[in-house]
Amino acid sequence: MNGTTGVIRFIFAGEGVVIGPGWVKGIEYVPGDYSREGVLLPDLDKAASLPANVYIREIEPRWLIFYQRDK
Repeated sequence: MNGTTGVIRFIFAGEGVVIGPGWVKGIEYVPGDYSREGVLLPDLDKAASLPANVYIREIEPRWLIFYQRDK
């Protein structure tokens, strides 16, 4: 949980995150404005082919699926 913003993130899959650049996927709860949490997309089907960034899709109010690429 991010103490500043109150965001709670659940990571379900990842590769290389601890020891180097990689990616993670999961869901997160964002109690406030989520426009700063990443790039909002209608779906994440091709997120792995996009440049490094955080990509999000709203699935319920305040609940997001995210895909984060570090490199």
